[in-house]
Amino acid sequence: MEKSFGKYVATKELGKGAMGIIYLGYDKTLDRPVAIKTIASSMKDKNLEARFIREAQSTAKLRHNNIVTIYDFGMEGDQLFIVMEYLEGGNLQDRINTSTLMDIKEKLDIVRQICLGLDYAHRNGVLHRDIKPANILVLDDGTVKIVDFGLAMIHTETPTLTQSSAIMGTPHYIAPERIYGEKACAQSDQ
Repeated sequence: MEKSFGKYVATKELGKGAMGIIYLGYDKTLDRPVAIKTIASSMKDKNLEARFIREAQSTAKLRHNNIVTIYDFGMEGDQLFIVMEYLEGGNLQDRINTSTLMDIKEKLDIVRQICLGLDYAHRNGVLHRDIKPANILVLDDGTVKIVDFGLAMIHTETPTLTQSSAIMGTPHYIAPERIYGEKACAQSDQ
């Protein structure tokens, strides 16, 4: 399976989400592996495309060791795509679901790194709005990365991609104040 996205070649499907597909890819120019995120062709909708663009913009403005790095954004034909660093490891949800228990030091280090990444994002005006174990990657070396800024909101902007009464996110992880229709804030991510 090979698909081209500009100078990038998708070589293998890594996963499917509600909005699209993430591929393992290759940057032909810089000779490195990348992850390529696309919107599912069945999801063509102006609001979803706007959210996808918002994800690329909000994440690209963040440069922190605990937040995934965005390399590029583009369109191939009518397919929007985001190119980001390829991360080897697994998500925190999978680690929680395994029978192997993490020791308290490892748990605290994961929480510390998540807090460092969120603090940086918040100080730079970005709310994630969908923090959950599946959106936290734990790399093979123990580094934690926050991913999937698909519901992110930039503080300086008026939210126009979702209705103010709409509750977006994963039900088991939505902050109580958001369920009651209150405005998202840094504490909602925590």
